[in-house]
Amino acid sequence: MQPFLVQIVGGATSLKDWLPLASSLVIASAAYTGVIVSNRTNLRAITAADAREHTKWRRETLLRLSSEAVEHALTVQACYTKLVHLPLPPDPTVFDKIRDESRNAEIALNGTAAALGMLGAAKASTACGDLYLAATDTELLRTAGNLINAKTVAEQADPQNPSPKSAVHTAEQAFKVKFDQIDIGRKALIEAAGEELTALDNPTSADQPKAHRGIPSPPPSATGSNPHTDPSDKPHPGPAFKANPAPTSQP
Repeated sequence: MQPFLVQIVGGATSLKDWLPLASSLVIASAAYTGVIVSNRTNLRAITAADAREHTKWRRETLLRLSSEAVEHALTVQACYTKLVHLPLPPDPTVFDKIRDESRNAEIALNGTAAALGMLGAAKASTACGDLYLAATDTELLRTAGNLINAKTVAEQADPQNPSPKSAVHTAEQAFKVKFDQIDIGRKALIEAAGEELTALDNPTSADQPKAHRGIPSPPPSATGSNPHTDPSDKPHPGPAFKANPAPTSQP
């Protein structure tokens, strides 16, 4: 039996046979490197754009919330101004309606303080909390009631008797002290918001917002009350006045 012969045709591989493959590898490597560099550049550009958009959003939100808080405080003051200038003796129904309007503004002010805290605007949130405390101070309502009482008594008293007029003046001064606390708190909020806006326009590493900052703790008050407590939880004060009978003049 004759062996089966297999003939191998060919010889050593020359350099020119590898050139197409080598060229393809070089082109592919260059393209891959270009894609990586381009992706990194695009990622940095996207990150920078996102950061600018986030800062713009925080700035606009801070402006909006601060403006709303100022409006709520002005509403509370307007309500108290109406209360102390009601026709005498005041109608309890009208009195309660105005108080409800004031409470709604107070609740909104409390919510704005919490929203500023979630935004990371700690200074503005604290100032808004202080403004809320001034607007819901029970002494503000008490002095308003005392002023209404004093005016009611003075209207029914003998015009020749100076005591009722003096009592009205004293009551007006006491009410003004508490009323002006809202003005002070409003100005403090505007100043704090301005500082927050300046920090956003000129960011530093210390000014960057921290993740999951949450709502800052409210400042302690003399009475230990919480500025983030819903005023609707308080008992309805109703009209804080009761007209006293006019004093009888002595012969």
